[in-house]
Amino acid sequence: MSQKTPSVLPRANPWRYALGEFGLSLPGFAIGTYLVFFYSDVLALPVTLVAIARAINSVWDGLNDPIFAHLSDRTRTRWGRRRPWLWVVLPLNLIAWLAIWAPPRSLDAQALFAWFLVFLLFSETVATMSWVNYNALFPRVFTTEAQRVRANAIRKALGQVALIGGIALSPLLYSRWGFAGMGAVWAGIGSLAFLLFLLDFREEQEVPVAEAVPNFWRNVGDLLKNPAYRLYLGIFMLSTLANTLLMAGMPFYAKYALDLAEGQTSLLFGAVFVTAIPGVALWIYLTRRWRAARAWQIALAWLMLALLPLSAVRSLWGSLLTAAVIGLGLSGGMVLGDVVLGQIIDDDARRHGQPREAMFYGLAAVLARLSGLLNAQSFVLLTWLFGYVSGEQPGPNPDAAFRFFMVVIPGIVLLLAVGMAGWLRRTLSAAQPASMTPIASVSDVTE
Repeated sequence: MSQKTPSVLPRANPWRYALGEFGLSLPGFAIGTYLVFFYSDVLALPVTLVAIARAINSVWDGLNDPIFAHLSDRTRTRWGRRRPWLWVVLPLNLIAWLAIWAPPRSLDAQALFAWFLVFLLFSETVATMSWVNYNALFPRVFTTEAQRVRANAIRKALGQVALIGGIALSPLLYSRWGFAGMGAVWAGIGSLAFLLFLLDFREEQEVPVAEAVPNFWRNVGDLLKNPAYRLYLGIFMLSTLANTLLMAGMPFYAKYALDLAEGQTSLLFGAVFVTAIPGVALWIYLTRRWRAARAWQIALAWLMLALLPLSAVRSLWGSLLTAAVIGLGLSGGMVLGDVVLGQIIDDDARRHGQPREAMFYGLAAVLARLSGLLNAQSFVLLTWLFGYVSGEQPGPNPDAAFRFFMVVIPGIVLLLAVGMAGWLRRTLSAAQPASMTPIASVSDVTE
């Protein structure tokens, strides 16, 4: 069926577009990494209550991703589809980023739990609205393969900068100004970066299309019938779970296993990210030799093996070296998952004659959010096995508890992901051997 679509956007500056990712990621990484530590270890909210709140949030946020994706695709305004959503979430994100780090000091345990749950749900809901609309712009703003490769490389690079800032530098901020001060700094910088992206971004007025808006449940069913996409979802969920376990567990590991001061936690995160940024170029090069699915499998295996020294290392220098090796594996997972998903999306568009990028991203986000449910239960497992309840009740052996948390749990998760990645590689090779497009070289990305 023929369809009239809007012309390409008149402005497509990849650096300005990447500022949107930087602005959303900077406060988001701090929340994802330190929020559990803040509420359980600093504010002494029992870890069981923290887990309950995170489980409720994971279920809700997993459900709302495809809902917001569908609503975004259906939006028709004189300002476009995505732009109204993105302007609305700007002040909402600022409120969420500030409030979640600043509960009133007078709250008892029940009231603190309520504050944590309410603003966790609020911040994650607004984040979903933000990312769904921001990601949906990418294939419309950058229309050729060369533009997309270059823009995605810049976006990932600024995402890594946000990762370094939000994770590695946060201990320096909260050790000096407290968690509320840290939250205010990241909220201010993140909001400014996102505002600069919005001021540069111009979405054309949406014109009517001849084709009816796709049915929500039909789209969901079609996508889940795709065996390659089902495997991708499983791997994506497992790799996301492993990454979030490592990031959330690092402050505990630094405190209990290595006996580091708060500010020195930044050194561990810094060692991870000092190799993660150049690692992007390494994995792009390896993908040209091995194809994306095989390189993704190797990156996951690399990360799994890199965790093993954490079970025994006790010196700061040994932990820094291990963290640097871990960083290379993390960078491979971040780069290659998107490439593999792009292949699956392209094949679906060829077969069905209609691109459905927003729904692909929305369903993948469901699995990412539900991995948070498993992440929360992993902390509960520490209570059962090692007696860790909170910073006030760390149990008899918190050292062993968080070595187990950093090595055994993500190691098992990554082992499953490596096996599924091999299955996905064979599925893609059988289904679309001629449709795989070669990845641009590192020189192409940096031109």
